[in-house]
Amino acid sequence: MNILRTFLWLLPAIPLTGFSQHYTSGKAAVSFTVSAPAREISGTNGHAFVEADFSTGKVKARVVVDSFSFRNNFTAEKMNAVIRQRFREYYMESTRYPLITFEGKITNLETVAYKKNGTYPLVLSGYLAVHGVRRQVTVAATLAVDGASRSIVSDFVVVPKDYKIRVPDYIGYMYFGKVNIRIAAGL
Repeated sequence: MNILRTFLWLLPAIPLTGFSQHYTSGKAAVSFTVSAPAREISGTNGHAFVEADFSTGKVKARVVVDSFSFRNNFTAEKMNAVIRQRFREYYMESTRYPLITFEGKITNLETVAYKKNGTYPLVLSGYLAVHGVRRQVTVAATLAVDGASRSIVSDFVVVPKDYKIRVPDYIGYMYFGKVNIRIAAGL
């Protein structure tokens, strides 16, 4: 009876990722960069959620807009606070649109050996919802498999006007035409 109790007590501690085709990450990192004439403006968010199911190819990602930070872009913390507030309230309107989401599929799943060590290119096709606008997108990503760990990295570009993110004309033509996005998740 003691052996059975011990086994049942330890059961939750046994990692099931080796037997599963479903992986999640609650600590994925999302960052974006906008090239400005004076300097680069970038934001980071280490609290994104990514879910990938290699049996079906389904992929989901979600990030809370208010979790982006802008530290070290400017020397004065007061300026960072202004950038955060402007990003949340003016550009992203985070009280109305608190989440950025992606729902899609790995379209080249048959070429991905997610249980074998190596690096594999992924093609993700689905819907990206930003600022209340949901658009179909296809992005490239890379899956790295090393033993029991898996990680996905994707770099892509978002055009703010495609998602009805208001950018004043006097600055939009200079550097807000495109925003470079990176998402990295350890699964």
